[in-house]
Amino acid sequence: VALLEADEPAVRRAGLYALGMMGPAAAEVLPVVRKAALQGPSAEQGLAAWAALHIDGSAERQAELVPLLIARGQTEPPAVVVKVIEFLAEIAPQREDVRAFLQSESKNADPAIRAAAAAALN
Repeated sequence: VALLEADEPAVRRAGLYALGMMGPAAAEVLPVVRKAALQGPSAEQGLAAWAALHIDGSAERQAELVPLLIARGQTEPPAVVVKVIEFLAEIAPQREDVRAFLQSESKNADPAIRAAAAAALN
């Protein structure tokens, strides 16, 4: 948790990634990760949302954080958008907002994004 309060953004991102990879085993720090997703630096919110959803992928958490990931997926570089698409398709393919996002991205000008969205819709 101390890593999330570091001055260096790369250290905070590494901490978020590590906590996300821990999944439910990191449940005790979920409030801190959620705060990072909802109120942290803009550049880290998507990663924090990803980590929080790995820790707790419940419907309640999805309702809170999937819209944030969709919004981030519309502004990030193509390689990140592909990862957002793959993650959302994995954790919440049944959500209406995810399906709409995937359908929209299946028409994206970037071929990697289009391919990822098309694969996620199938």
